[in-house]
Amino acid sequence: MKWKDPKYLEREYVVKERSTSDIAAEHGVFPNTIRRELKKHGFKIRDKSAAQQINIKKNGAPMEGRKRSTEEKEKISEGLQRFWDELGDTEATRIKKKRARVAKEKWESLSDEEKTRSIKKMHNASRNRMYLGSKNENMVARLLEESGFVIEQRSREYTPGQQFEIDIVLPNEQIAIEWDGATHFDPIYGEEHLAKVQDKDDRKNKV
Repeated sequence: MKWKDPKYLEREYVVKERSTSDIAAEHGVFPNTIRRELKKHGFKIRDKSAAQQINIKKNGAPMEGRKRSTEEKEKISEGLQRFWDELGDTEATRIKKKRARVAKEKWESLSDEEKTRSIKKMHNASRNRMYLGSKNENMVARLLEESGFVIEQRSREYTPGQQFEIDIVLPNEQIAIEWDGATHFDPIYGEEHLAKVQDKDDRKNKV
């Protein structure tokens, strides 16, 4: 198999700066298969930033001056989903922990003024998305609907006295899905706010 040859990998990945996805597509294998083979032979895997720089150098900045279409966004989401599906549990956990650590360090490095601006921006975005669901929540809802399930989003019809709004409901299966983002687990808006959110989550979960 050509893609197992270290000389071939060096020429294509290092010298020609081809991506693992590009090489994988040529041989009908997964990008992670190529990554594992590169690691086995001691090649350093490019991080996302380096890969983006190479892509821009070769093709220019494709998004400069225009917005992505819905179809393009869906393809990106599907590509990301394939990436996570191909990872083993151990590697996926390692990457998630690293991302969480980096995000926390970045937040803690901000000045008080920068944190205030960031929180205000998140609040405004949250208000604009009210009753629409987050991007990830909407993606899950869409995938369920495409799989043939009847779904409802942001419904109060399924808790006693309509106390709580449920993110996604599958009424025929009697299943409720809650999509809890970072603000449900980290004190982004402060410890007091986090305590209130988690108390509400506990009460909703019991109901």
